[in-house]
Amino acid sequence: MASIFDVAKEAGVSTATVSRVLNGSYSVTEEKKQRVRAAIEKVGYHRQMTVQTASSLPWTQSGKKSVVLAVCSDFIEPILHAFQATASAMGYRVAFVHYDSPGELSNIEGLLEALSPALAGILLLNCADNSPALQRLVEAYPLVQVGEPILQDAPNRVVYNDEIKMAQDAAEHLIAQGCKKIGMLAAEPTANVPLFEKKKRLNGYFLALMNHGLPVDHSLVSFVDVSIEGGYEGTKALLAAHPDMDAVIGSTDVMAQGAVYAIRRAGKTMEDIQVFSMDNNEVWDFTHADIPYIDSHPDEIGTTAAHVLHAAITGALDRDYRVVIRHTLECAKRFDMLRSTDMTSASS
Repeated sequence: MASIFDVAKEAGVSTATVSRVLNGSYSVTEEKKQRVRAAIEKVGYHRQMTVQTASSLPWTQSGKKSVVLAVCSDFIEPILHAFQATASAMGYRVAFVHYDSPGELSNIEGLLEALSPALAGILLLNCADNSPALQRLVEAYPLVQVGEPILQDAPNRVVYNDEIKMAQDAAEHLIAQGCKKIGMLAAEPTANVPLFEKKKRLNGYFLALMNHGLPVDHSLVSFVDVSIEGGYEGTKALLAAHPDMDAVIGSTDVMAQGAVYAIRRAGKTMEDIQVFSMDNNEVWDFTHADIPYIDSHPDEIGTTAAHVLHAAITGALDRDYRVVIRHTLECAKRFDMLRSTDMTSASS
């Protein structure tokens, strides 16, 4: 089964470029998009597995428990790249499937049935559904989760970032730069993920303001779609309500990229309104701006998740276990670079 690495090699581009094409990013030239699409067709890459595909694969009937299934609410490519590479090196085949709502549960059920002769374990990536139906399906297998733990009656083996501290560090960095009116682009709730489950980064932002004696102004928070367009529209609305806003934090990198566009459209510069990005450095790559950002180290998350899952599969880890991947605050050219420790783990 072809992987994203095969696509990148065939197209002569990086895996990050393939990821951006798959995610519909505006930041890839049309020529590269065409190369990537042609490579996808040539190597036969499928982003996720279907029941029909699983049923036709000969290795599902081999009798060897050598398959791990990644059930993803979000296809966060850097995490999946690292997870796949590490799991493959351990001798596992990795299959991917999307799951974001109970309406997709029947597909998960069918996949588990088709893969069961060879299924060794499961990765849940940012799956917020804690319904009894999903838990009954997955808890029979060794399992590791990236994100919030959802299991009630089975071990929660979790690899995650401290989301509150990430946003707190972002806001405190801007405050240290002299910013006093900081906007926040927060992820809007969805039908499957209510607001209280999306508030950790928002709470970190509020905590930093309170720690520095700044007022908590809810009108400086814009709940937007997780996209460039969402960041653009949210920042435009914040600027209309607060012309004196001197900084804005994007809860994700694509939101921050939209904020950059909105600020420039308003005739302002990054000197007038500082933008802070979270998750990785895509904003700096594609806007050529000096933007500080939080690096969540998705490669470490994916690699660590594979190791934890392997330990669960082999029986070396049969209890609750949590690994916190420490983020770093990265600052481009005109900012000092601040780093926290790379990783700390704690088990319970």
